[in-house]
Amino acid sequence: MSVKRKSEIIIYQDETVVPNSKNLKGHIFYFIPEKIEIIEETPLFGSNKFIIEPPQLLFQQIMKIRTKWNSNHKFHHSKISGRKWQKKNFAEKEIVNLAVESLRKFKTNQFKYPLFCKFAIIYYPKIKDISNYGGNNKKEKLLRYDETLLRFLLKGAVHFLYNENDKVIIKKIICDGEPSYRNLNEDRILKRIISDDIIGKSPLREYVTISEKAEIIHQNSDHNLFEYGNNGFINANFLQLADMILGSVNHSCFIGINRNKIILNTGEKIFDKKGIISVPIYELLNKRKRGRYFVYSSHYNTFTISKAYIKDGKWQFENINTKEQTAFDNNKILKLF
Repeated sequence: MSVKRKSEIIIYQDETVVPNSKNLKGHIFYFIPEKIEIIEETPLFGSNKFIIEPPQLLFQQIMKIRTKWNSNHKFHHSKISGRKWQKKNFAEKEIVNLAVESLRKFKTNQFKYPLFCKFAIIYYPKIKDISNYGGNNKKEKLLRYDETLLRFLLKGAVHFLYNENDKVIIKKIICDGEPSYRNLNEDRILKRIISDDIIGKSPLREYVTISEKAEIIHQNSDHNLFEYGNNGFINANFLQLADMILGSVNHSCFIGINRNKIILNTGEKIFDKKGIISVPIYELLNKRKRGRYFVYSSHYNTFTISKAYIKDGKWQFENINTKEQTAFDNNKILKLF
């Protein structure tokens, strides 16, 4: 039996300043399919076509976790603090685990069918020489630099995470918060990718489409600012999910995780609360250590993490691995670019 998918996706974007680094920034794109058309073809029974809509299932699970732990606060990884384990920390860890489950392509215990979510993260240094970027002031030049990296991330991610049997249509990007200077420019991020082949760069592959109505929306990620159940409320919760993924990747790759810590009771004193909450992401990233056997995982081709930097006048890209005692074999790590 062969299976083909076509996903209409909404991308949730968040950014970070990397812990323990004064010079490194990061961005995440969390891909949530708004609708997936699935076609199953069998030699005996022909083709079977059906449609699934993941957002409602994902939102329902988020609200179940909030209700279970009576936790209505904004999930924000960098705001996790304190030396005592609290009820809300159970909710935060379950939220991170939910994000990991949302990526699965095969059977999942959290949902009645896989949601096929994905995420891509890029880290890059803050720029020193901004002379190559247009604009009338420093803020504009710096933002155009960021937009360049977001364009790299978007194009590289959709080429890597999707394929001829898993086609994708990008409908919109929703960003966390209002910008301090101006909105991200749709022309420089979305439309510029579409026209790459015209200016001599590699075009979008045939299995990737950017909708003619694609837009970039900025909104607050605090769900308490919106009426329960409306689009703003739901999108705010999904932005928080992206934040928890990004924060957990930061902790896993730049600080390190001690998996030997065990939480027994509410109120127990601990040292690295963020690390405990980040464990599901840490274990996800470590699946790459399986080498060629990773292709059999339900999480294969569902995420990518890279670092970009300029060397000898050209952009270079490398993988970011978890921080642990046993090093990865870099030849076995999947490449984004």
